Amino acid sequence: MKPLFSCLFVLIISPLGANSSLIDSTQLLKRMTEEMGCVSVKNRIYSDHQELSLIRPLEVIILNEYGFQYLHELSLHCQQQKIKVKIYRMIDSVATYGIFTFYRTPRSSPLKSFPIMAQEGSNWIAFAQSNFYVQVYRKETSNSSRTLTLKIASYLSKALPRDWELPSIVHHLPKNNKLSNSEVFVMGHHALNQRFNLYTDDLFGLKHGAEAVLANYKSTNDLAKLLLIIYPNQHLAKKYLKLGYQKYRNQNPNKQIFYKREGPLAIIVLDSNNPEFATSFLEQVSYVSSVTWDPKLQPILVGQMMLDVFRYVGVVVGGAILTGLFFGGLRVFLTRFLPEKYLYWSSNWSSSEIIQLNINRPRKKS
Repeated sequence: MKPLFSCLFVLIISPLGANSSLIDSTQLLKRMTEEMGCVSVKNRIYSDHQELSLIRPLEVIILNEYGFQYLHELSLHCQQQKIKVKIYRMIDSVATYGIFTFYRTPRSSPLKSFPIMAQEGSNWIAFAQSNFYVQVYRKETSNSSRTLTLKIASYLSKALPRDWELPSIVHHLPKNNKLSNSEVFVMGHHALNQRFNLYTDDLFGLKHGAEAVLANYKSTNDLAKLLLIIYPNQHLAKKYLKLGYQKYRNQNPNKQIFYKREGPLAIIVLDSNNPEFATSFLEQVSYVSSVTWDPKLQPILVGQMMLDVFRYVGVVVGGAILTGLFFGGLRVFLTRFLPEKYLYWSSNWSSSEIIQLNINRPRKKS
């Protein structure tokens, strides 16, 4: 009996299969604070970008590009230590992945104990699950402080849903020689310019529904920065790749840029110290479009058409025969079992109503 109650208790406090639409961050953080014996110091919810823009205008611009819903911040004292928890709720898991890569630093290390994506810095732990991005900060850098931070992050990870979806463009990145934690998925030019200054607002037209991923590569002494952009269609890709290339060359006459386009996908090497190393990425990346094709109907042969005609005629004739047999059988049934007066006309009524032409009778002589 005791194991049964233990299982029920775990299911109640740890909804691993919870739906993201049913998650209430206020109740979740309140339950975590009570169970861990912590004390809430400051609790603030930024329900929209306008409220957050009053104190963090630059961050709001980035969040809006990815798809921001709200930010919940909680400062607390736990085991004589100061902890701060931030829960970002994004529009979907793709946006969560983007904001996770944007806030990640090259010095952070992955946490393998988490189910999906988690990184650890000198005084913080961050992870992404479903459409939630969570950051847990600690003021101290001791081992006990790290253990507490990891415990809080693990608690929140177990309570949040674990569905996940990576953007399709990430799968086009070459894996060889890629620096760990260097890829950044962006959905607008503000995030892209903060990771690589292009000296203009929207150099490659990302505002027209394009998505991009930026990554660094290194092989011995060779370096390269690869930018992949996927546009809604190939016409936008052709237009803005050409415009972006011309503007970049005008602004950076001493830098080389290599690019290639395949359908809606643009492959651009922005910065490299070796042209051969840079052009090798143009050969590694390819795009295969997925097309749904409905084949045209084949013309009907004459023999098949005549066979269909005979089948149709057979069905009509067969239906007529069955209808005739039905009414004939009904007539026989009524003649045999019903009174005669309902089937035949009386002789008196017939003689008085029917006009007869006595043609066969001999003509009387007058």
